[in-house]
Amino acid sequence: MTHTPTPPQADPGTPWAGSAIHEFLNHRAAAMGAGSWASPAREGTIPLTGGVPDPDALPTAALLEATRTVLAREAAPALEYGGNYGFPGLRELVAAEVDPQPGLGYGVDNVALTSGSAHALHNILDTFLNPGDTVVIETPAWGGIIRHLRGAGAVIEEVGMDEHGILIPELDELLTRLAAEGRRPKLIYTIPTFQNPMGITSTHERRKALIEVAARHRVLILEDDPYGELRFSGAPVPSILSLAGGDGVIRCGSFSKIIATGLRVGWIQASREYVDAVTRMRFDNGTSPFTSRIIAAYLEAGNHQPHLAKMRAIYKAKCDGMLSALEESCSGLATWTHPEGGFFIWLSYPASTDPKALAAAASDEGVQFIPGASFFAKGGGQHSLRLCFSYLSENVQAEAIRRLARALEKAR
Repeated sequence: MTHTPTPPQADPGTPWAGSAIHEFLNHRAAAMGAGSWASPAREGTIPLTGGVPDPDALPTAALLEATRTVLAREAAPALEYGGNYGFPGLRELVAAEVDPQPGLGYGVDNVALTSGSAHALHNILDTFLNPGDTVVIETPAWGGIIRHLRGAGAVIEEVGMDEHGILIPELDELLTRLAAEGRRPKLIYTIPTFQNPMGITSTHERRKALIEVAARHRVLILEDDPYGELRFSGAPVPSILSLAGGDGVIRCGSFSKIIATGLRVGWIQASREYVDAVTRMRFDNGTSPFTSRIIAAYLEAGNHQPHLAKMRAIYKAKCDGMLSALEESCSGLATWTHPEGGFFIWLSYPASTDPKALAAAASDEGVQFIPGASFFAKGGGQHSLRLCFSYLSENVQAEAIRRLARALEKAR
């Protein structure tokens, strides 16, 4: 007979639960780090950290009118539960207008709404991953996917990138090695357009090669595209989903960056059997039908394309301004990417520049960035950092870059 140890008895009047939390956490939660990417900044510090839209560009008047429309014409269904797939009217608009996939004939059955793209990613990982499954990510990678994967208990493998996208020979070699070890990854995660954190866009040729390698090794591609509509220069590149003919790719999108982050509505788009699979793992009674209907009314009123045009002009000016400031202040101290859209610039500095000294100097100068190491799951990125140009005004950004240049000089 197995003896179960009796837990120690606590005095009912003495607080105990706080110090005992690790007795209750599951192993995945216990393994998660509790810190933030950036330390709290002192007063007067200019943050180049947050990847969020320009606050002055938020379409508040149009959203207010859309809210009035929804409450006047469909208040009852808007204020009920939404169902696992989400409001059909908005799903149709996503497939037909917001994120169309040429040649696939996708419609309402190929789209499920989620509470932002973060929820979409969680839903996908919850559907397809068992603890211990392997996932391949591009590197540097969005820090959020690293946390998502660690929370799911996944084993993370990394593959490098250049200015054209994922390094295909390196990916093929990795997948071949993993196969020899008896490990076939479930997913390859990528942000192919205006990648976070690098700001680069994967070329048409690199996307086709990625599809070929993934199909040969029978690994799903998870295409995350929160920034693709924010192109302000260069030619658009077809989505990986459309280039693959809908086969072997699950695509995520979001209204957070193209309308407002507080809406918390995103989507999953894929072949019907994959959309059906992810909805089986939904236990939340659906994404808010109220917010979803507000977005649908906003789109139906013709607001979307004019607002996108406004944002593209704003972000082009801000990106050009930051690039000019970098050229003026940081030439010879660092190199950086030149994005054609999105929110981010990736800056790299010489190995002779000490990262700890740079962090201390940046704090003294009053400028804040996210260090490159935050975007690597297995180490690396110590001599790089991410800059965000979407939020601050051009004048403030220019001052921030001057402060960064002084910090780089001090840390040499």
